[in-house]
Order: sequence, then structure tokens, then C-alpha cells
Amino acid sequence: MRKKDELKLNTFLQNTFNQVNSRVSSTPLHHVSLCKSHVVFRFENHEQVVKVSKTHQLFLKKLLNNQPSIEISRDPLGQMIKTLYKKEYSFYYLYSSGGNGHKAAKEALLEKNLLDLFEKVKIRLVQNQTIEIDPSIQEKDFDALQKDFRLLDPSKFIDWCKNNGLIQEDDVLKGFLGKVGSWCAEQWDHAQQSGDANKQKSLASKQWLSDLFFGPIIFIKTLKSLVELKPEKIVCTQALANYAILLAIRVYNRFFLAKNKEPLKLHLYMTDMATKYSEHFFSSIKILPSALRKNLILYAPVPHKHTDWYELCHLPQTQVKALKVSQLPVRPAFIKAIENFKPNFEHPHVQLNISCDDELILLNHLLKHQTNQDVESSSHINLEKHSQNSIQLKYNMNAKDENLFIMLGSQPTESEIQKHIDDLISKARAQPNKDYHTFVFAGPFHAKKDCFYKRLHQFILSKTSWPSNLKVVPLSYQDQLQIVSLYLMCDTVTHSGGLTSMELLVIQKVLKKYPHIKRKRSIHVPSIKDRKPENCMPPWEKGNFHVLQKKIGAELLVLTS
Repeated sequence: MRKKDELKLNTFLQNTFNQVNSRVSSTPLHHVSLCKSHVVFRFENHEQVVKVSKTHQLFLKKLLNNQPSIEISRDPLGQMIKTLYKKEYSFYYLYSSGGNGHKAAKEALLEKNLLDLFEKVKIRLVQNQTIEIDPSIQEKDFDALQKDFRLLDPSKFIDWCKNNGLIQEDDVLKGFLGKVGSWCAEQWDHAQQSGDANKQKSLASKQWLSDLFFGPIIFIKTLKSLVELKPEKIVCTQALANYAILLAIRVYNRFFLAKNKEPLKLHLYMTDMATKYSEHFFSSIKILPSALRKNLILYAPVPHKHTDWYELCHLPQTQVKALKVSQLPVRPAFIKAIENFKPNFEHPHVQLNISCDDELILLNHLLKHQTNQDVESSSHINLEKHSQNSIQLKYNMNAKDENLFIMLGSQPTESEIQKHIDDLISKARAQPNKDYHTFVFAGPFHAKKDCFYKRLHQFILSKTSWPSNLKVVPLSYQDQLQIVSLYLMCDTVTHSGGLTSMELLVIQKVLKKYPHIKRKRSIHVPSIKDRKPENCMPPWEKGNFHVLQKKIGAELLVLTS
């Protein structure tokens, strides 16, 4: 339900409930039924029916959406969560489509805040604080509240918050700019999929043009959202139209902000390393007039201790929050997966998700082609779970094997992955006494339409005389636990995208506990004639690579045709 409709519904229910006489209203309300022409209030021992006007009937018809009724049950815990959220976590999140980094960073920050809320709700219940719930709740009700599914599992708490209208967010491209914004996002995704670093650089360099043409629209829509939502804080993970967004904040602070409220500021998070190569990001801050820049707080990973923030972005140190590795916008589920995963480096294994039976069938085809075995007969694979909704495998390896995880971003470049497989075939043939296990992220699997997973499947099957010591396993979507196991148990080939770089830094912090374990981190770079490898990647990824090279010993990997 949209925020506007939620507010209208709350006002409507309050006004309708006031029509019920005071004798009834003093009785605890248990349930409300919204019907086409009336509302039913159900109390402990009876119910009260209130007919509504024709105007409100039209509103109810819209909400019902061809349903006979909507049932609203009394939910004191839900009300407590919503009240506490609006009081302390009423944040407005801005991100943009195009790639996955900006949205993933937004999700990470959002989930960290929701986990903080989760702990506060539990503390309030333990301390028997009823102020934010309902004064009519009796002591016996608290046991049931503390056993509520939302308080037993943080992930279910987060899902409930997301599905019940608490989150206030907008996609600056697709949400504010509609079809034009969607087209821009598609251009960026296509540049990533084709591995076209020049096009990515060109699109980033034209950011000032998009700010010029789309700035007025983004200003109006941002200001409208601020007036409607009245957030306590604005969190942004993208650099598009900073001028327009900050101007909207300035106007809101001047004319619409309540007198007892602190002025709103834009909390802007970098999704790449803060280096001189992120000029497209910093230039959008440098050009801001001081009147707008003062309402900006920048959160950025620290490349080194002596970073000159004023030189990079014309911001004083007081307006920059330098993020340590533990503070990076990495999803809490990733951190929790690291904490829960118990690595066995002597007998390494990785955990894999299979999305459906159709994907499992294709995997069996590949294993038969590569080893003349399938999942059930393979000496390396244990089928741990096979149900209608979940298929989970445990893939066993030897410590002396060559174990590799290839993940070239949310938009994999097909031709480059094919080059890696051809290279692995050559290596496996050259060293027949060594086993190679390779896991390739191939994007989402679609059972009823074409996808990269299926094309990769056909590419592997087209290879004759496959070396028996090489296993290549395509991967569809994996949970954080699976990603962590692949990072820890395998060498990796990745791009140096912002969020991937942050994950590698977090993983390296874990590996420091095991000094005898060395993992090779290769940064894939496409081969371009007469150009140095470093100049074959977008400049911001070049900056990320320099940080990874220094912090974790990352190396560039270039494959020629």
C-alpha cells in the first residue's frame, strides 16, 4: 500500500470508529473488516457495523481491488514496531538502477537499521515497556508477544517491515524519470554485459548532462516526497542529481520543516573506494555551492589514513565519515554468514543452491558430459536437501586441488567467461594429474525463457574431448552463506566493482585468522589492443583495484582470444 493511501486509510478508520458510541469504544477492539459499503468493528463480545458514504465507498473499492473484504486484526506488536520505526528510523532511502551496486548498498544500510530496530523492540518487551504498545495489554500477553515469529528470526522481522509499508525509498532513475530512466539503466547494464569499459566511462562522464536535463524533475519529486513523508534522515547511495536533491532539502528545511526538528541532511554513501579515479562521483560534489554543500555528509571507505578530503571533494573533515572495513555497506546477511560458516581448510567444501528441478536437470547433463557421472553418483557431490522449494548441494574438494570461483558482476560478460573456460580446458589438459573445480556465476536461472545459464550450458556441451580432471559448475542465484563459502574456499576471479571490492576486504579480514591459508584474488580485465590492462577497465574500478592490490595482494588477469 502506498504511503498516501495508508495515511488516508488511518484517517478514515479513526473517523469511522468515532461514530461508534463511547460505551463500545472503551471495549478492546480485536478485528476490523473493510467491505464495499461498510466497516465492521469486532469487539470481545459483539460487533458494530458502520455504513460509509459513497465517496468512501469509492476509496474502499480501490483498496479492495475486487476482493470481497480486507481483514485487519489487532496487532499490538506490529503497532509497536511501526511506532518505534516512525519515531527513530523514519529514513528516506534514495538509490538508482543500472548495475546492482547502488541498490545493494541501499539494502545493506536499510537492513542494518532494521536489525537495530529489531534489538530495540526486543529490549522494550523484555523491560515490559507498554508505552509504545497498548495500555490495555495485560501481563499475560507479553509471553505471546515475545514468541511472535517476527522476534524469533531477524530475517522474518526484516521481511515483515519491508512488506508492511514501513520503508520509504525511491529509485532516482526508474522511479523519478520513468521510461527515460529505465532506458538509461538498460544502457548501463548493456555496457556491463558487453564488457564495454569505454561506454561505461562515457556514460559516467555525461552525468552533468543528466543533472542538467533531469534535475528539475528530480528536484520536484524529491521535495514532494519530503513534504509527504517528513523523514528524520535521508540516506542516498548514488551520485545522480546531487544538486537537485540538496536544493530540495534546502527548500524543505526553509519552508516545510517543523520548528522543533533538526535540519535535514543528505547522508551520501560511496559505493566505490575513495580514490582520485572516482572523479565522476567527486566532481558532482565539488561543483555544489556552499549553501547546498553544508547539508551533505559523505560516508566513504578509507583508502589510506592521510586522505585529503578537501582536495577530493571540497568537503571539510567534519562532513566526512571515513568507514572502516567493519562499517562498509555490506549486507548483514553476508556478515552473519561469515560468522556462521565454519571453514574446514583440510577438507574443503562449498555449499550450493539449485533454484529448481529444471536447473538440476541441466547440471546433471553437464556432469555427465564432464565426468560421466550425475549429482547422485558423483564422488564430489552430496545432495543434502531436495524439496519443492529448495535444492541444496554440498560440493567436496581436496585442499591440493585448483578451486576457483568466477563472478563477473551482476551482469556477467558472456564472451569473457567463455574465454576463462577455454583457458581452464587448456590448463587441465596440460596438467592431467591435478583436479580443477570451477564455479561460475551465471545470473538468474529462468526455466521457461532464455538465460545466460542455458547458453553457458550449451557452450560447455559443445566442447569435445573434455578433460576428466576439470569440473565447471554454473551457478544461479546463491544465498549469502553460499557466496561466503565460495569466497573462503576458492581462489576468485572478479571485477573490481565497488560492492565486490568491499566484500573481498571483509573476507580478507576473516582470512587473517588463518595465516597459513592463501587465496589468490584475480581482477578480470578485458583485453584491448594497444592498451595497458589498467586502462581497459572503468576508472573507478581501476581505483578499487589499486586499493585491493595494496590491501589483499590482488592481481590483474587478462585473457586473450
